[in-house]
Amino acid sequence: MFIYDTNEFVIMAKPRCGSTSLYNFFNIEYNSLDNRNYTEWSNSSLRKILVLRNPYDRITSAYKLLQELPFDAATKSEMFITHSCPYMWKIENVDFEYIDFYKLNEYIPLSDNTITTNTSNLSSKVYISNDRYNKDLVEKEYNLYKMFLSTRKEITPEEWNEIIK
Repeated sequence: MFIYDTNEFVIMAKPRCGSTSLYNFFNIEYNSLDNRNYTEWSNSSLRKILVLRNPYDRITSAYKLLQELPFDAATKSEMFITHSCPYMWKIENVDFEYIDFYKLNEYIPLSDNTITTNTSNLSSKVYISNDRYNKDLVEKEYNLYKMFLSTRKEITPEEWNEIIK
């Protein structure tokens, strides 16, 4: 998970939500911030920003990504959970603004290290079974995603350019 704070804001992006490109954009060693957690982000007094992606697309992206990687089944299973597990219920009551994942290229360049899976609008409520979360939790995640889109403020590329100066 990417959580990075500046003097102006703290930004969070889960895996498969632009985190690789954010590491590259801020010139931070990949995965060096993985020990950070929601509590740090949620409790920060700085302006909170989240890169927000449809959870069904995120799940499908994680699945497609792991089909391409040469790991054993146990490693793939653990990586799938890390890259797809629902989290929005943990931040439901946090006041934050968001960047729409589907417009992220208007804010930052795509990293050369990003493995794209092109899942936008393809996954329409795909659910892949696993032992860490269930269909009901994914449906709740999707409903929170829709609620966040309508109740949280989307940061514009112009606002982004102002705060990263």
